[in-house]
Amino acid sequence: MGTQLNYCDTLADWTDLFGTMSLALVTDGEDGSAVECSVSYDRSAWYLNTVSSTDDVEVVARIKGAAGETQSVILAAVSDVTGYRFDVTPASGEVGIGQYVSNGSGTIHAGVVSAGALVDGGWNWIRARYSGGKVSVKAWGSSESEPAGWDILDATPLNVLPAGRVGLYFYNGTQRVDTFGVGTAGDAAPTADAAPAAPVNNAFALDFADGAGLGADVSGNGNPFSPVGSPQQTADTPTNNCCVLQAYVLGGPQGNVTLSNGNLTQTCSATSDDRTTGTVGFSEGRYYWEIEYTTVTAAQNFVGVYGFAWNSDGTLTNGGPIAGFASGDLLGLAVDRDICEVELFKNGVSQGVFPFVPLEGPSRPIQGNQPHTLTANFGAKPFAYAPPIGFKALCAANLEEPAHRDPGDGVGILAREGTGAQATVSGLAARPDLVFMKRLDADGTWMLFDTVRGAGRSLATNSNGAEANPTNGIREFFNDGYTVGDGSNDNALGGQYLDFFLQRGPEFGFDIVTWVGDGVSGRQIVHDCGGTPEFIMVKALTSTNGWVAYHKALGATHFIQPHQVSAAVANSDIWGDVEPNSLAFTVGNNSTVNAPAETYIAYVFRSVPGFSEVFSFEGNGSNAGPRANLGFLPRAMLGKNADDAQDWFFVSSDMDGGRNNIERWVEGNTVEQAFGSPGLFSFLSSGFDVINSSSLINGNGDTILGIAWAAQPFQYSNAF
Repeated sequence: MGTQLNYCDTLADWTDLFGTMSLALVTDGEDGSAVECSVSYDRSAWYLNTVSSTDDVEVVARIKGAAGETQSVILAAVSDVTGYRFDVTPASGEVGIGQYVSNGSGTIHAGVVSAGALVDGGWNWIRARYSGGKVSVKAWGSSESEPAGWDILDATPLNVLPAGRVGLYFYNGTQRVDTFGVGTAGDAAPTADAAPAAPVNNAFALDFADGAGLGADVSGNGNPFSPVGSPQQTADTPTNNCCVLQAYVLGGPQGNVTLSNGNLTQTCSATSDDRTTGTVGFSEGRYYWEIEYTTVTAAQNFVGVYGFAWNSDGTLTNGGPIAGFASGDLLGLAVDRDICEVELFKNGVSQGVFPFVPLEGPSRPIQGNQPHTLTANFGAKPFAYAPPIGFKALCAANLEEPAHRDPGDGVGILAREGTGAQATVSGLAARPDLVFMKRLDADGTWMLFDTVRGAGRSLATNSNGAEANPTNGIREFFNDGYTVGDGSNDNALGGQYLDFFLQRGPEFGFDIVTWVGDGVSGRQIVHDCGGTPEFIMVKALTSTNGWVAYHKALGATHFIQPHQVSAAVANSDIWGDVEPNSLAFTVGNNSTVNAPAETYIAYVFRSVPGFSEVFSFEGNGSNAGPRANLGFLPRAMLGKNADDAQDWFFVSSDMDGGRNNIERWVEGNTVEQAFGSPGLFSFLSSGFDVINSSSLINGNGDTILGIAWAAQPFQYSNAF
């Protein structure tokens, strides 16, 4: 007899042997529908109404059971008595053959490892054969090719196979079958991707251009979809992403918030402080959005922007009083980031204008807290009330044009293989005014070169040593490149190197300045980074006084050392306890910054929207770590745990083959080669998530500080 293939699209082909099961047709088969059997009674079987041959029969089936369970094919059992059972146990990768005798079996073979890769809890093929008085079996995973050999071949059965029906047997739980074929020995089995042709009347075509008829089937087959909730048709495209909600705040993910309605509705049923933020951040400009609270249950349900909250009990983060709000109220926020003011509206009526102090990084909507339900509108559909004049919807197209549409005009990374001979690097988009050079595949000192000191003069962030004049490293600078030597630290044959370079200029938020110390506290060092410095690295050039650094998260009362693992240190004679301004920064009389007659160099940085961000965050010691909002997809970052004796880290997507799951890093304060770890950061279009609990980058309660440079500004990203 020829092979009979049944794709399990009807229940009529199946019967319950013992009357202890429930059968159902489900849709999760590999190629469409499947028959599901659920049972609470041990050792049950279900049978296909097909009579087998008594001396030459072969069965092939694709079956799926619960993880850890054994599934079986039964050949020619008469009623509930004699036949043969072919077992597959994916969890152990074993197949076996047993004699099936009235709910029991006499084992012929067991514990044989299958030649095919089996999927525990997934779909697997099994082929069972009785031919010439012998029994055989093989099994393999659904996505694998059928193995040529048998796992058990021509075993001698205990008795002759009787006539009867064929089917499936299992112990308990739920089992599914989506393909069952019966034929003579040697018939071809269905392939892993075999599938019946879909009936034409199951086809559909949805016309998403019709906003009033979302779900309508325009194929002519009459298969419409029924929209759930109130879906909105918008003009949102990959070139203009509108803000939506995300269950993530600066401190980490918010596990008690449920998002729905295209991530515009949020529900929190737990008495926790869980909340959401918007996916679009902004460092300048004026934006308006609306929040409708369906359910207000607590005094601290709130709406706001990073650094400011309006609570339902009529209080504000900066005092009050103000009118509260309740279930059913529609709240509007008009945020002017340029002057740091927010105007609040309730049901279209202004409640006043209030100042706020932005938190670090781009400002974002933030809302929630305690049990509540709310729906946000950031402009994907018409607002209920007209925004104030000059305020725009919060979407990528309305963000202020960044100073650098392509950050590559001011920052670059070159991954290169050493040639073992002097070589020229050219064609760089950014002028390399500062170059950090590091070998990745072997230990080697950092080499820092800049155009202010000139080629041939090197500093190392892993050392307190004075400026060196190595015979290798950068020998000459050009507007679009430089020449490197042939040493182990810069260009050994076959060596793997990373060159990180920056262009100097106020538009890039970066300047290089030098001065000769006078020992007088309060010395003002003029700079031209285009704004107020947020990160400064200083090194004495002619002595072994170590590096010192200023970071805005520490302030002028502390310093941190780029060449050390040490935590930040409180000190008043490094920066003179004076915060920097847009014209100058202050140094005290400490020898690391202002010894008489000593020459110093400083690398001065500020944040530039869409290009660079000096950042900090508080670690939580979890693999579900904090999220840092930068306003761009990062390309490279330099950072340090300021509260613990941890190494500095430098990471870049270029070191991970352009991937945004960052696994490799180099220590900025050591000579060590690059390290690898299963996930440190996940780079996002607007910042990064910390995905590792290591104290290096995420010590619980520790301040992690750093500076990041962009691969792409957020408004030009195609996805969140």
